Amino acid sequence: KLAGLALLINIGKEIGMSYYVVWMDSHEAKVFEFLPGEVKSEKVHMGAKDAKNLQDRDHHKMPTDYFHEIINKVKNATEVLVVGPGPI
Repeated sequence: KLAGLALLINIGKEIGMSYYVVWMDSHEAKVFEFLPGEVKSEKVHMGAKDAKNLQDRDHHKMPTDYFHEIINKVKNATEVLVVGPGPI
């Protein structure tokens, strides 16, 4: 299955496609960009303001800065798979 994924990524890059996987929980996200022959990764940490809102269980204030930073990392993606341990 991994060989098939590598082939798909190589073909996708030839026609300008980009693939990302985002693993996220309520504290950090790991953003993986799949390129031909390599995988680049970056971490996004939740800021103090967003963390406090979650800690206070203030459901009216979503961690928007955290989400926006993740979105900026994948804004040029053709496809994004988001995974994690469960709801935030």
